Formats: sequence, structure tokens, C-alpha cells
Amino acid sequence: LVDALHARDMLENTIIVFSSDNGGPADGFNDNAASNWPLRGVKNTLWEGGVRGAGFIWSPLLRNVSRVSHQMVQVVWHELDSGAPTRRIEILHNIDDIWGSAALTVGNWKLVKGSHYNRTWDGWYGPAGIRDEKAYSLEAVANSSAGRVMVELDLLPSHERITQLRREGTVSCGAGAHMANECNPLEGACLFDVESDPCEYNNLADEQLHTLQDLLARLADYNSTAVPPTNLQDDLRGAPELWNYTWHNFGDELEPEVLPNENEEV
Repeated sequence: LVDALHARDMLENTIIVFSSDNGGPADGFNDNAASNWPLRGVKNTLWEGGVRGAGFIWSPLLRNVSRVSHQMVQVVWHELDSGAPTRRIEILHNIDDIWGSAALTVGNWKLVKGSHYNRTWDGWYGPAGIRDEKAYSLEAVANSSAGRVMVELDLLPSHERITQLRREGTVSCGAGAHMANECNPLEGACLFDVESDPCEYNNLADEQLHTLQDLLARLADYNSTAVPPTNLQDDLRGAPELWNYTWHNFGDELEPEVLPNENEEV
């Protein structure tokens, strides 16, 4: 892609963004083999392993380049371009009335209430995916099709800088999964400092009561404007076998005298 854009003189006016979605389904969740290590939780949970993403932005238009950002990201060009502190410090991750769960991050503090799957997926799951640093070939990076373009344009960081950036971007929490202040979000709200403890090892709810109450009040503010979910039950009149196993706007062609009523057995 980079090579093609460069060949067509389009690269100088290009912004490339690569991002993950929410966390991966780890440890066999739904028969998958993802890893969010060392972060806690899996996809569809509100732990950092379920909500934190990783990505990069590249463009010759960026002024402050070759850096790792750990702050909340929003699509505001001035902040992306200059690396200025973001004005966004708050994320409501979710309020789920079905599971009875919610999570909110304000600054470095994160509130977690309730649990998906009755705490079945509230742990830390590998594999760590750590490889020998020597197996990562900086020469292969420079000699790739994108790397050669970067070398030609004098935009590729030095080997030393690439190594440093990789280390800065690596989340490391040590071996602290067996901590004194364990969190059981089914029994009470949990509070974490996700800047110093991104792996959510140490529940600070009992030590930071004022902060806990502030976040609970903020969560209540959000919840005061919530409306009940409008999800409907599956309509069995749309059963695939009734429509030749193809996607179809079946509601436009229902024949009530032939098809079963909604939610009756097929």
C-alpha cells in the first residue's frame, strides 16, 4: 500500500491509521486463541484486556513523530499532529443492564462494577507472545516494500530508535496476579489506577474512598439518562430455512397465513 501510494505521488498527502478493535477472545473463548496478555479479561468484558486498543498513526504531515502515546486518543488533528495533551480524560466504557455491569475511566482512575459471565473470564490469559528480541529483524523492516520507501524519503527511524519505541510501547506489570487487594466486582465496585497498574492487579477501592465515590456519582449521572434496551427477541419467521438460507429482508415479504407467527417454533 505504501509503495503504491508513493509510486502515484499520493503518499505525501496520506494519513495511515491502523488500530485494533476491543480486546481479543483469549484462552479458547468461543474456540479462539487470541491473547491480551498481560492485560486482564477478554473480549466482551470491561477489563483493560477487553477495552484497551493498540494502534499507530503515520503520515508525512505529522510534526511530532517517532513517539509512543499512552494518553486517551481522539480524532483531533492538533493533538495527533503535535502530541499535545488530550482534552479528553473520560471514557464511559459501558453500562449493561442485562449483565449488571459498568465501567468508567476518568484520568488515570477506572471504576469497574459487576461482571460478565459471572467472573468466568475475569482473569489474566496468555500466551504472553514474548519472543527473543533477536528474532525481530530490523533489517527486514528496512528492506520491506514500505521500509524501502521510508528509507528513500529519509523517514525511517534509526535501529536504536525503533528498539526504544518498541520497549516504550510494551505493557509490563510484573508477576503480580496474586495480590492482596483482589477485586470481586460482584460484591462491590472496584477502583484501579490504570496508569501505574494497567493490568488491574491492585483494587484501591478501600484506600481511595473519595475517588471511588466521585466515580460512582459520575456513573450515576450517565445512568440517569439511560433508556431501556429495545432489543427484540429473534423473529422465527426469519429462520434461514424459510428463505433458501440467504440473507433477506423477510419482513417485506411475510405471508402470515403460511409462515409461523413471531416466536412460535418452526
